Amino acid sequence: MTSPDIYRRAREIFLECVELEESKRESILSRVRANSPEIWELVTQLLKDDAQESSFLKQGLPVGQLDTFESLTPPSIGPYKILREIGSGSSARVYLARNPRIERDVALKVIRFRRDEASRAKRFDRETQALAQLRHPGLPLLYDAGREGAEGLTYAWMAMEFVNGQTLTAFAESLGFEAKIGLVAKLCDIVGFVHGHGIVHRDLKPQNILVASDGEPRVLDFGIAGLIETSAKLRASLTGTSDVLGTLAYMSP
Repeated sequence: MTSPDIYRRAREIFLECVELEESKRESILSRVRANSPEIWELVTQLLKDDAQESSFLKQGLPVGQLDTFESLTPPSIGPYKILREIGSGSSARVYLARNPRIERDVALKVIRFRRDEASRAKRFDRETQALAQLRHPGLPLLYDAGREGAEGLTYAWMAMEFVNGQTLTAFAESLGFEAKIGLVAKLCDIVGFVHGHGIVHRDLKPQNILVASDGEPRVLDFGIAGLIETSAKLRASLTGTSDVLGTLAYMSP
């Protein structure tokens, strides 16, 4: 690997690890260290720096020294009032928010990108477009979407149906074998429906599946979904030939 490739790969692994529990993080890091000590060293340093930054934030820094999107919960985004953060990943945060005009709670997914980050913007647009064309009980409804820009940055958001439930792993812990098989069958129906509309999720994992209070699963997060019939030129413009998208621990070999 060239130096740019090494740094890019290190950042990808860092973004994958930073939100994981310690045991899962160490499992990934041990494999990285065995394959590439140089990348492992860079990822370890990035995680160390991130931990130090988080420690400083807990102590409290002047608001002027903080990035309001990365470190603080904004009071509102678009027409939605933020209630609390309910999830975060390498590229987006998800908030429980409310539209005060119609008193409806939503899951508000927000990403930030610079004007020169066209691929991130296109991926977000693609997720919005994918959800807009899908109607299935196992998928969240898309209510609204928009963008706001300031000082060279754009904040893109989408308002989706709020699913009040448990992750697949947490819900399945107390289930018997037959009930687990039934749950997997329901997920296969959902994924089959999505595939039938020409879309591949590409990041299916327990964290992206919630089981609602009625016991029915919902598949979430189409942020890196692929279009089955997308042209090679468009695929290259959205992902790049050396990009690795998805969650390392759940990727196919």
